[in-house]
This record gives sequence, C-alpha cells and structure tokens, in this order.
Amino acid sequence: MDNQYIGEIEAELERILNFWIDLKDVLHGGFYCRVGYGLEVDRTSDKSGIAAARTLWTFSRAYTVFRDNKYLDCARHAYSFLVRNLIDSRFGGAFWLLDYEGNAVDTRKHIYLQAFCIYGLAEYYLAAGDGKALEHAMKLWTAVEQKGFDEQKQSYHEEFTREWDRKDNELLSEHGLGAEITANTYLHLLEAYTVLYRAVPTSAVRNSLLKVLDIFEKKIYKPDQKQLGVFFDSEWNEMADIQSYGHEIEASWLIDCALKVLSLKDEKYHKMVTDLAWTALDSGVNDDGSMANECFDNVRDERRIWWVQAESLIGFYNAAAKTGDTAYETAFEDSWDYIWDNIIDRRPGGEWIYGRTPLGDPMKRDVVEHWKTPYHNARCCLEVIDREKKK
Repeated sequence: MDNQYIGEIEAELERILNFWIDLKDVLHGGFYCRVGYGLEVDRTSDKSGIAAARTLWTFSRAYTVFRDNKYLDCARHAYSFLVRNLIDSRFGGAFWLLDYEGNAVDTRKHIYLQAFCIYGLAEYYLAAGDGKALEHAMKLWTAVEQKGFDEQKQSYHEEFTREWDRKDNELLSEHGLGAEITANTYLHLLEAYTVLYRAVPTSAVRNSLLKVLDIFEKKIYKPDQKQLGVFFDSEWNEMADIQSYGHEIEASWLIDCALKVLSLKDEKYHKMVTDLAWTALDSGVNDDGSMANECFDNVRDERRIWWVQAESLIGFYNAAAKTGDTAYETAFEDSWDYIWDNIIDRRPGGEWIYGRTPLGDPMKRDVVEHWKTPYHNARCCLEVIDREKKK
C-alpha cells in the first residue's frame, strides 16, 4: 500500500484513541458514553454494555499493536469497570445497560453483548496476560453455549431476562420485523470466538467457532446471490429482502480471520469470503468511493454511515491481500479518500461524524452514543497498520 495512506491512517488512529482517552471517567469508571454533535460531553448519560466491551477491546488491541503503556492503562481502566459493574455476579452474563455511576438499569442478557464481552476480555488477556480476564471470558462463553444454543434448531436464542429466561428479540431486530435470529449476532459471535480461540486453543472452543462458521455457510449465506440473509424467524425463514452492504464486507474479512486461526483450507468457506467482498464492491460502492448503507425491499439507503465506511476500508484491504485483485486495492484507496474528506470530523475535539445524508450533508447526530464507539473506526486503522507492520 502507498506509504501516504499508511501514514494518514496511523495519524488518524492516534487522533481517535486520544479522543477516547479524554473520555475516561475517573470518578465512576469506564468511559463517558455520550458526546453530542456540538462536541459537548454528557457526564450523566447511561453507559451501555456494548460501549464498555468495545472500548475494552479497542485499547487492548491498541496496546498489542503499539506496546504503549497509555493504551494499556486505558484497557485496565475499561476492564475494571466491565468486570465490576457489567458482569452479573448472581446469574452470570453481562447486563445490557448501566447508569452513569455504573448501576444496572437494564438487566437483560443478549447474546450479541455476551459476544462483545468475550471479544474484549479475550483481547485484554492477550494484551495484558491477566488470567482473571480469561476466566471471565470462558464463563461467558459457557453461558452462551449452555443457555443460548438450541441444538434442534441449530440456532442461538438471542435475548433473555436477567435470570436467563427467554424473551422476544427486541434489542437487535429492526424494521419492525420481530426477527428472532439476526445475522449480526452470529457475525459478532464469530469474531469473539476467533479471538477466544487464539487465547484458548482448546478443542471445545475450536468446535464452537466451527459451529458458528458452519451456521454462516449453511443458514445465513445465500450462494446464488452471493449475499447474506439479515433477519430470520425462529425456523430460519428469511423475513425481508435486505442487503446490508456494510455487514457483507465486514463478514468477508471476519470470516477470513476465522479461517486463518482455524487453518481451514475448505474452498467453500474461502469462496464465501471472496464472493461477499465482490458483492459488496459491485453493488454497495458508489463512484465517490463511499459505501451505501443497505437496500431494503429494492429501495437503496444512500446514507454514508461511519461504521460502513470503516468496514469497507479493512474489508477491501483484506480482499486485495487475499486475491491480488487490484480492483480491491483501488477500492481501499477510494474508501480512505472518502473517509478522509467526508467522515473525519476536523473540528477541534472531534472524532468521526455519524455519517452523511444522500445529498452529502453531515448527519447531525451524537458523535458518541451507545452504538458509536471507537470499535469500527479504530479497528479498521489498527488492522491495516498491524498487517503492514508484519509484512
């Protein structure tokens, strides 16, 4: 890759991480979870489990890549908050939402969140070598497998009460569909189990990762269209005609990571990786290098959402390395050019804007909220930099 791009990505990553370092809540733990579009920090906003787990992963991974103690200090801070406040010491699992002081206000358990906590805890173990973090990750993995997986239906039930009684999937379903199965949850189980297997290369963890990978290939991936299904009912019937471009390019490179850690050579999985990357490039990318959000019932959502652009960057970088196809290298460069010109917030104290409207205007939404964390944008930069360093 052109050194200009790598230099810009390194500089932007440092800026992103410094932004989040400044959001450390030294009084109550964790990190502040809301920054408005005007860049005002809300110190009394609730703190989501998603944000806590993603921030832990981000600083843990940053320390692994750069070995800078300021990142390890932030990872330790995030870890302490997560295990002290987010983990349910009575029933196991992680709470969905805390108030700003760290008290649970929504005690529901969702497999999506348990996956992110496993992801963050396993990465923290790899960074800091803290055996207690690995114990917490393994307890969550056990809960997911024992309480979540339905052997007969070959699916994970996704949403539960605090006591692990099953509930309808309100937290992850969209478009008013009431979906019981969401591809998004399986995608993040896949990434979590990939990192967990790096930390604990046992046959049991390997088998759980293989199981999720197999579900992706047999239930979620649609080989005729070279696309992913998005929302399903409890019997694996697809509930709507949706193509999520961001999730397809994200799935492409995350599945490839799983194949590498498993040392799998099976062509059907590798074809899934390259097919998803090509579909995302062919149908999702615009002439300006940006990626549209999704297509729902043949209506294309042309908003340029921050996380979709981040995933396209690393997804096309991965596809270029995997296939040698220069079309992906061009897509990577065009993606970064779009991010550089349109998504990075150049205001003093800014990070990335939420996105742009189809007309190109900035979406004036919170710069930080429960779902907008350093995970996507820091991760795409970290992945590119780490891979370049290892060449």
